[in-house]
Amino acid sequence: MPNSLVLLASEQLWPNIHSVEHLGPQLDHVYIYHTGHPEKSVGPARRLANFCNERFQLKTTRAEGTATPEAVARQIGAGIEGTPGHSWIINATGGTKPMYDGAASFRGRPDVRVVYREFGRTGWFALGRTDAGLPTATPFPLPIEVTDEIPVALLLRTLWETDTLRLEFGDAPTKLPLLKVAHAVAVDGKWREAFATAGVPLASKTSGGDPFERYVAAALLEMDVTNVAHSVKQVGPSSGKKGEKTQEIDLIANYKGRLLVFDCKLTSEGVDESESGNITTQLRHAAQTARQIGGIGGEVVLLRPNREVSGAFLELARDLRVRVIDKRDRGCFFRRLAEFVECPVLPEVLRQVDEVLAHPPSALCAFEPASWAGSMARGAGGSPVVDLSIPAGDWARECCQDWTVVRIRGELHYLQLRSPEVVSRVRLREAVNTALGPFASRVEIGLSGSGNTLYAVFTVPAANDADFRAFLASRTGAPLLSQP
Repeated sequence: MPNSLVLLASEQLWPNIHSVEHLGPQLDHVYIYHTGHPEKSVGPARRLANFCNERFQLKTTRAEGTATPEAVARQIGAGIEGTPGHSWIINATGGTKPMYDGAASFRGRPDVRVVYREFGRTGWFALGRTDAGLPTATPFPLPIEVTDEIPVALLLRTLWETDTLRLEFGDAPTKLPLLKVAHAVAVDGKWREAFATAGVPLASKTSGGDPFERYVAAALLEMDVTNVAHSVKQVGPSSGKKGEKTQEIDLIANYKGRLLVFDCKLTSEGVDESESGNITTQLRHAAQTARQIGGIGGEVVLLRPNREVSGAFLELARDLRVRVIDKRDRGCFFRRLAEFVECPVLPEVLRQVDEVLAHPPSALCAFEPASWAGSMARGAGGSPVVDLSIPAGDWARECCQDWTVVRIRGELHYLQLRSPEVVSRVRLREAVNTALGPFASRVEIGLSGSGNTLYAVFTVPAANDADFRAFLASRTGAPLLSQP
């Protein structure tokens, strides 16, 4: 018996694509209902028809009507009556709620199945009626992962392209010697040179953020996330020879029934009011892009390994359903990325890369921190005296520890320690003297007025220097003192 599928065309195309991909080999015809709105329905209907043809060479019929339940029911009913002997499947997920109501009115009719996809990953339901006429919803066997075989470029052209905005794709992601890149970038922090050292030099025309994007893309390939597009640009008309870019996605993957958007950025931004506005804009833009492209199947992660997204911004990210991997995750960057993509086992090479960059000095070199020169100048407030406590505090935060040691010159050193609130001043002084005693001499200790910070100036004889550095290395990324 021939099979026909009914789709309601709207900006939410993912469930329509999902049903076409699952049912396509069984279908003879697709009936696409749309309203007269050019952007919200006519354009999506045309792109759906193109998808059906390109993916399965299916015959399609487009019918226009209003968004009322009676108009939808009338048009679908006419289609059913005009093709006797067909078995009909009506996907009621797309469109507005009144359109859904019109499509769902066919539940329980002979030779008609009405299906609906619930928000999120709950799955599909077949809508029917009991013998008494009451509505029912039972699970419908439509696997979420069935869309994984659709080339991501075809998906994006269907979901994101419009009559005036076309898509351009960057070079396909390729595997890289990630461990070599990680070792090289951990030495001098220069990503382009690190690629060259690893034997994969980049073209000079590539953008500044391109190496990091390729690094993340190569990691996705290691996780068997292979249906990936890099540097996807939405391009509009321009008076010049080339179109004008309106939006760009760094990386996007079609994996496990989802479209995963990766917003990658390495930046050295000052901590000021403009930065607050910037991260807010980035979060909202990322969430909007994921919804626009993937709809109920879209998920997005913000990758910011050299800055911390915290406080109100992290709450905003949660509200917008934007995952964040930031500098606090540098030592487990790929493990967190694997959790996002739902890769069950972290590949060994990615575990080793995480291990390389788990050590704060390596991480700070690879993922450049914010400029301390600017913060020192602002802290000085025009004074000729530089306040060393500002960059020292920045360093401690970057390393996720409570202390910083600065070698001022030769044997002379400076310690800045954030003191535990539960420790008395006397015991804190004793604990610091005990810790420095085996290595240092002429230790002078001071405390801030609030008692929150301890400052010490001391000398470390050359004979003790190696042991002192080993002592500090053993506490890198951890509290300096055992609990006093």
